[in-house]
Amino acid sequence: MYNNLKCIYDASYMCFRHWLVTKNGDMTTMKQSARLTLIRTSVEGDFLCLDADGMDTLKLPLRPEIDDKQITTVT
Repeated sequence: MYNNLKCIYDASYMCFRHWLVTKNGDMTTMKQSARLTLIRTSVEGDFLCLDADGMDTLKLPLRPEIDDKQITTVT
């Protein structure tokens, strides 16, 4: 259902609104897709882990190396 998901991260300030689920560049919220409520989060070392039944764990670095050319500004 959600192919090509991206996480957008603002390295200047870490909070939950700085990690976004997007589909084709459009933000997706739990209100729009209730299935997002089934995702469990945890922190293991330097990684944010996302888990959901029937899927492999997605591990995202808490402090990723960021290429300035790949930064997306969300307003």
